[in-house]
Amino acid sequence: MNTNIQRLNETQTMSSTEIAKLTGKEKKHIHVDIRTQLLVGLYEIPEEMMVEISTINKINGLQIILDNRGYWSEVRLDRYHTDILVSGYEVKYRAAIIRRWQELESQQPKLPATYLEALKALVVETEAKELAQAQLEVKTQQLDESKEWCSVKRVAKVNAKSHTDYSWVDLKRQSMLLGRPPRKIFDANYGEVNTYHVEAWIAAYPDDMFAMQTEDD
Repeated sequence: MNTNIQRLNETQTMSSTEIAKLTGKEKKHIHVDIRTQLLVGLYEIPEEMMVEISTINKINGLQIILDNRGYWSEVRLDRYHTDILVSGYEVKYRAAIIRRWQELESQQPKLPATYLEALKALVVETEAKELAQAQLEVKTQQLDESKEWCSVKRVAKVNAKSHTDYSWVDLKRQSMLLGRPPRKIFDANYGEVNTYHVEAWIAAYPDDMFAMQTEDD
């Protein structure tokens, strides 16, 4: 997807960077125009919400991204508000914006024409995700149950301990010293967790690895 057009609550938006490029204006001047239109109420945003607009607030097709100083670094507008913004610009610039919107919209995936098509597409997408997740879980289980790699969760369970009894810092240090960096595996509770090679475990927690060897036997 083009970096200057994104989706805002499932609605396409164009960035002030793109608008500045198409109109030959500096981005800061685009931001001034947007501020002016905000102040006169052209974007239909309640006055009490003005102070809440930020990178995490998406209001009426408008998103303002702030830099670390609290200044505007980027603004994204949907098609409707982009048209309002450039309504006062020269015809050639308005034409450039319209043409670009048409190009960008034509690149978007075609939406299902009927409810049945949408339902079928959803079923296919869901099944594909479930299959991929199942395959990932199988691979993850195989890795975590191998004799060479163990997660903290597995070692803690075998030794009847809490995961807080083990320091990931010590395990990672030993892993790096041995030239066997941790490997990520899927975990239903945490998304991803590290597994550490058995040599790293032996170096950091030799007593606990005795129980692991017993488990394997």
